[in-house]
Amino acid sequence: FDDFDDFDDFDDFNQQGSCFKAHPMDSLLALFHCSDNFLRQELTNRLSTCQLAIPFLLPDPFSEEISLSLWAMRTISKEWKSKDEKGRSGGSIVCTPTPIVFFSRLAKKSTDWSKSNLLNEVISTSDSPHNYFFHFHCDGGSTKSLLMDGLVELCWYLPADKPNDPFNQAITFTNLRGDALGHPKQTSFLSRVSFINFVLLSENDLDMDSMNILADLAKAPGGLVLMFIDKEFTRKEVMKELLQTIPKEQLHRMKLSGKGAADVKKAIREQINKKIASCQTFNFLTIEKCADVARETGISIDEDDIECVEGRKLANEIQVELSRTAFSDKDEVLPLQSRKLWHEWAKHDKEQHRKFNKGSKGNEEYNAELDSEKLLVRVQQLSIAISPSHLMKIFLSNLLKSKGKVRDYFLQWLKFILDDHSKKKLPKLFRDYQDARMELLKVQREHKTGREEEKAQLKDKLDELNEKLVHASFGLEHLFREIGQMYEATIEQTSVSQGLTEQVHCLPKVAAELLTSGYPLELMDGDASHVPLCWVTAVLNEVNKLLHDPRLFVLSVLGIQSTGKSTLLNTMFGLRFTVSAGRCTRGAFIQLLPFNDSLKKETKCDYLLIVDTEGLRAPELSSLEMQKHDNELATFVIGLANVTMINIFGETPGDMDDILQSAVHVFIRIHHVGLKPSCLFVHQNVGAVAGASKGMMGRVNFQEKLNKMTRAAAKEENLEGHYTMFSHVIDFNEEKDVSYFPGLWKGDPPMAPVNTGYSDSALALKSLLIDKTQNVTPCHLTEFLLRTEDLWKAILDENFIFSFKNTLEITAYNRLDAKYGQLSWQFQKRMMEWLTEAENRIGNSDIEKLSDLRKSLIIDAPPTHISEISKLGTKIHADLQVEMKKFFQDDEQRDIIAQWQRRFEIRLDEVRKEQEADLKEQCKVLIKAKQDLAKADGMKQTHRDELVHYVKDLASDLKLGQKKSDKELDELFEDKWTDWMTELKSSQHTDQNKPDIIGALETTLCDLLSSDQHLLNPKLTKLPLKRRKKTTLEVKANDHITANRNFRLWKRESNVFAQVQPVHIHNAQKETDMIISEAKEYLLKKKKAKANFSPIFCRELLQNLLENISSAQKKYPEFNFTSLYKVDMALVVSACARMSFEEMSNEFRKMNDPVEYLEREMKKPFCRLFKSQYNQTAQEKTAAYNLCERLIAPIEKAMISSLANAVADSVKTSFPTKRALKLRILTDLANKQSFEDYCTYLENVLRSIEMWLKLYIQQYCEESIEGSTRLFRLAETQLGSLVVKISNTAKDITFSFLKTSLKSVHQQMLQKINVIEVKNLREDVMAFTIKIYQQLRVLDLNTFKSLDTYCHYLEDSTQEWLKFYNKKSVEKISLGNLKDMGCFLSPILDATNRVSSPLTKEEISDWLRIFNDQLDRVLTLDLRELCEVVGEFENIKDLNNFTEELCKNLANLSVNDREFDSINDTESWHKQPHEILVKALAGCCEQCPFCKEQCELTNPSHSGKSHSTSLHRSLCLGGYRYEGSEKMVIDTCNAIVAGDGSFYYTDKGERKKELGRQYHRAFPTWVIHPDSSLESASYWKWFLYTYKTQFISKHKMKEVHLPWSSFTAQKVKDDITKLYA
Repeated sequence: FDDFDDFDDFDDFNQQGSCFKAHPMDSLLALFHCSDNFLRQELTNRLSTCQLAIPFLLPDPFSEEISLSLWAMRTISKEWKSKDEKGRSGGSIVCTPTPIVFFSRLAKKSTDWSKSNLLNEVISTSDSPHNYFFHFHCDGGSTKSLLMDGLVELCWYLPADKPNDPFNQAITFTNLRGDALGHPKQTSFLSRVSFINFVLLSENDLDMDSMNILADLAKAPGGLVLMFIDKEFTRKEVMKELLQTIPKEQLHRMKLSGKGAADVKKAIREQINKKIASCQTFNFLTIEKCADVARETGISIDEDDIECVEGRKLANEIQVELSRTAFSDKDEVLPLQSRKLWHEWAKHDKEQHRKFNKGSKGNEEYNAELDSEKLLVRVQQLSIAISPSHLMKIFLSNLLKSKGKVRDYFLQWLKFILDDHSKKKLPKLFRDYQDARMELLKVQREHKTGREEEKAQLKDKLDELNEKLVHASFGLEHLFREIGQMYEATIEQTSVSQGLTEQVHCLPKVAAELLTSGYPLELMDGDASHVPLCWVTAVLNEVNKLLHDPRLFVLSVLGIQSTGKSTLLNTMFGLRFTVSAGRCTRGAFIQLLPFNDSLKKETKCDYLLIVDTEGLRAPELSSLEMQKHDNELATFVIGLANVTMINIFGETPGDMDDILQSAVHVFIRIHHVGLKPSCLFVHQNVGAVAGASKGMMGRVNFQEKLNKMTRAAAKEENLEGHYTMFSHVIDFNEEKDVSYFPGLWKGDPPMAPVNTGYSDSALALKSLLIDKTQNVTPCHLTEFLLRTEDLWKAILDENFIFSFKNTLEITAYNRLDAKYGQLSWQFQKRMMEWLTEAENRIGNSDIEKLSDLRKSLIIDAPPTHISEISKLGTKIHADLQVEMKKFFQDDEQRDIIAQWQRRFEIRLDEVRKEQEADLKEQCKVLIKAKQDLAKADGMKQTHRDELVHYVKDLASDLKLGQKKSDKELDELFEDKWTDWMTELKSSQHTDQNKPDIIGALETTLCDLLSSDQHLLNPKLTKLPLKRRKKTTLEVKANDHITANRNFRLWKRESNVFAQVQPVHIHNAQKETDMIISEAKEYLLKKKKAKANFSPIFCRELLQNLLENISSAQKKYPEFNFTSLYKVDMALVVSACARMSFEEMSNEFRKMNDPVEYLEREMKKPFCRLFKSQYNQTAQEKTAAYNLCERLIAPIEKAMISSLANAVADSVKTSFPTKRALKLRILTDLANKQSFEDYCTYLENVLRSIEMWLKLYIQQYCEESIEGSTRLFRLAETQLGSLVVKISNTAKDITFSFLKTSLKSVHQQMLQKINVIEVKNLREDVMAFTIKIYQQLRVLDLNTFKSLDTYCHYLEDSTQEWLKFYNKKSVEKISLGNLKDMGCFLSPILDATNRVSSPLTKEEISDWLRIFNDQLDRVLTLDLRELCEVVGEFENIKDLNNFTEELCKNLANLSVNDREFDSINDTESWHKQPHEILVKALAGCCEQCPFCKEQCELTNPSHSGKSHSTSLHRSLCLGGYRYEGSEKMVIDTCNAIVAGDGSFYYTDKGERKKELGRQYHRAFPTWVIHPDSSLESASYWKWFLYTYKTQFISKHKMKEVHLPWSSFTAQKVKDDITKLYA
């Protein structure tokens, strides 16, 4: 809109107060003046539809320039029927030649005669009067008008070939507002273009000027008619003069005074008809031709706007091309969308999903064949797209180079041209179609037998005519459809279309800009009955970029054809759906309508997205193919919408019954998959009275009909009992959700005005829809696009209920699953951190206190005692529950995920219980290990005490002799140490506590295999367990497995498998290897735990073995594992266990042997103690070094523990969910292309994941970052953190220790000073003593960092005091004879001496005890060992220096030090990062019953959510063969459940058969989405094609043809990346 601030210049507009009333025409004209050309066009079209006069010549109220509204009238299309014409006439009204009748006045306004009202009477028929022109007697007509003067309005009369038609042909009536004398330019123009002129005047108005005007008007072919309002003629001379100026035959006079309106009306009509009849050969002007005259008279034309001219020029290029080619076949200029190409591709695509004509061909073979056909079509399309028709070249060029309004004008001009082109052919075809339809209905109603052939012929004729109608229709939508096909062909063949790709890539953006500008976008091609998904997706993605993922309220409309659906939408929302171009909507179109700011707040939506559909065919006229198309269309648009508006013509559904039945089916299907549809019913063409009187009864009957349809549909959908009423399916209120509309026209077209009741109903319906938006969760554009893709794929598969893949729900659940993974990982991570602390506490605990610690950590005895583990679990659970509730509240899809909230809360509590139980079990193991070490620890302590005495005695003895050097001391100590160790070893009994591992294993074997002793004993006798070294078992037929003779295919069939088949041996061997591998994993974990052997390990191991054999037996009921198999397996596993347990026992005893311990850990500390004792030097530095050395092992252990957690946490960020990990593993497998690695993955996914993670973590740790490995950097970080903790702890303890010592010394000193006998002192000495006491009493001890600084302070202060005293006293005293002065300063000297003395052993022990306690949760320390390596140093004087030295030594530690070598050996870590991650990411391990692919959900239980995986495999990878042939089944699970094939499965030992589409009956806990396309599971198809020979050889299957040569490693990697993204 243009600014119109100049309105302030009008005085009448500045009137204040509520008395001001605007003239209705001023309001309308003000709107016109403020509008651009496109809005004027829309307003003009609406005025014409309502049969109201439209502005023709519009004077500017400021510049007085006059413009002719030609562009504004361009969209007006009219139809009529004349008596002398065959058929109906019509088309664009501005291009239709009609006689123009001009009405004006020379007189002042008359209260008796209104020119405009007179015109209304002339145009109106007797049975339908209507005010076409606004006049004085209309409501508000008496108000003074400001803008109407000089306006020329225009209205058309159109005949209907009825007896009471006032005119026999179309006539244009024009009406000049105001006096003709005052508007010479308008009058001059109209005098040149009008056929006949009528002037309302008084004889008093006749003067020279008026006569000149009348003379010009009289030149019209039909002459001039003067309508006098005078009662009498008094100026006869004037009339004579007028007759001399104007020829008599061109002038007619009519006296209005004394005549009734009917007579005047009749006379005017007769005059017009008479003149038209007398000029049959006259070439009447079109409005378009009038524009040429207007330019000559100085009137501007709105179409002369520069942008409009440029747009028309571009459109005319296409018009010229259409004319040049004499266009007769749409396929010539638009070949890409022809039946030979696009329609053929669509047919192949549907067949690829539905397999109707597959016959005996294999599914994948047929897929490949259809894919080749589709590819051939795309290649042909691409060849055309590279060199399109000349018309398409022009269109593309002009579309891309035009911008802004020029593009809008171009497209609108092009629409006019194409509509006009279609209307030349379509009317006759429509008439023929209607005639054939009526004839068929007549035959059907007669119900005569023997006329089936005639009915078939008529239906064929209808189908033929329908095809002709489709072929003759040519509109703007067809050009964009061609662009869409060009885009799809180019994108699918990118490798051979490089030159074209760049140009084509910009087309979706152009289409997106048009959609956001108000143009419709074709969603479903109604001619091909297919959705160009690639094109639609590209366009909507571009729209998303422009609008930033707006919130949408989606409204769909459904109904029988030609029932006014598009008209209703255009009426309610001012849209541009085609209704008058001679073509009905085909397929489904969408249009965007933005909400204003207030509605955005009210509805929480940004846009209304409307889906308009082609009219559904009447069922009695529909072929089976058409009915199928109608059902697809109904499913599609209902599934897309938040609200579906079903349009019904009349009070009862009638022809809509079948469509309603289809709609109910769709509503049930959509409700069943978790969506919440809503519905409105609109009954059109129901009179207001009928709607009111019959409304209640009609609604009741209609509701009951819907209920019956609901029950019938539920029965067909196998949901009988779930839905018994329509309101069970959707939120439906029969009072509010059923609307009755009167007919659109008030009377009979073409002159009938719009029924105002229709507009009122439309407004009420619009308000109802806006109310509906407040109860519906809006969907974002991205969600709408996903739903479009999912719905269309489900429709293609024709199995909606179980195949509709609600991507929104899946996406929401995946996000929730990822959140669960994050929270469960946080839970596990915090629990692991606590376990590290608990491990240190247990390791640091005395054996006497271990029982109390066990109770504190593990034992729950509510309500009196809750364990630390339970408290921790409850605390973490509460924290994470808050985070999860926030997630459910804040997530964009909270309405979708709300259904799983309770289940996830329960699962989070299960995680808490699992983690608590796991931690308690691990703490029990740690406590048991601590108890096992108790005896060894006692022996260690005894030997340490002995060695301390040896060392001290040796040092004392050596002091008496000659002074020795460090080298001599080292040599001497080495000799003595060797003697001491030899002595200690001789006193030990090394085999005393060696466990009887073989005995424990044999006892367990005999116990668990008691029923198979007759097989076990001979084998043990022949080859005892201690000599067995075989760790594998080769499965042999009949020895280890036998055929199950009770296993039947069907109940009545005879035995099928009398012998063991090769496949049985293969499967048994695979299970055997897996069971042995699990047993070895158990042994490895026990070994890494560094625990002592326990006989219970034997029972756990062999019990697990038997359970795994039992599970394998259930998995393969077609064969049996024999007793010999169990025995052989037990012996193989026992042999593995014997070797592993012996190694574990030897390692344990070696690590905890007291002498070994002393040799390994204590030799260096004792050597330093020996030297220190010998040299009698200050030993802070040595003691600090000794302590640091003793801390290295605990630091290393703590580092490894925290490093395992840190590495796992770091890697976890790359794999937040099981899906992400799976994608990475599959991509890595494709890169390596190792068949063996693939076999490992296929046979045991969990084991493969563990191995892959182990290797990945190893590479991750070794990865170089800025010159050092990632592990080194992590370790340095961990070491730095531990060093800071230990150093700060030491400093804090020392400072606390210092404060305690200072306070003690200081308090004692003050007490001594305070009790000095004052009477023994001189007066000046007494005053001096009191002054010192007061100064020391307020001394802040926190200012002293060490005892030394305190000592120096006392000495310095004493000097100052003496100086002060000597100044005041007669007797001078020096520091040397201070003691002679008396005892008042002696406490200071005592304090000084005390601070200077070395720490006692008890004080050192106290410091170490506090140090040990405060690091209790950080390091595993032994207090006695600490006391030995530090406490034996007796000359530690300065604790602060000792602490500083300790901190320096700690700060100098580096991961590069030899002592930390084990950190780089990740294999030796007692906590493995990959094991931590496997536990966190393993998720649900349930396997697909077909292909054995694991469920990919991170939540292990995901109760209430079916198992699923995004990537299934070909069934042969799960072991499936074709019955009786052993040929590999190459179909995927998705294809099996999409087709009509069947499969066998085992139920309670019985083999059963089921249809693939009904797989849920056999496997109700799985959801497998149907997809029979060639691209489905392309990854595993590529694997099979690549390794076909190896796979067949390994699995003993027979080869079949694999039609997957087009798949490459890169393509399938891209496919899975897209799939898992």
